[in-house]
Amino acid sequence: MEQNKINGYVLVNSEKFNRAIFGTVGAEGKMTGGVGEGASPEAILAEYDKLGGLILKDGVKMEMGSFYDFENKCPREIAMPAPAAAPMPKAKKAKKAK
Repeated sequence: MEQNKINGYVLVNSEKFNRAIFGTVGAEGKMTGGVGEGASPEAILAEYDKLGGLILKDGVKMEMGSFYDFENKCPREIAMPAPAAAPMPKAKKAKKAK
């Protein structure tokens, strides 16, 4: 599987990557959304982030909202890439009493 890379970030989900650029088929078969093929790398990262796509930097998962401001519903003027919180450790199974 080919990985999409932009500015050193790996955009893992190819379907969301394509939707970020080209959009989706909407009513009456017209394309809606997407930033277009000529969009800047920053615009593509923001749109991909908006779609909830997994973004990795050096193998580390980036926090959703690093490139898109969900509160203000717009791309961030200055990206704030931050590693996602570490996953919770798996719970150990309780041993059966004998």
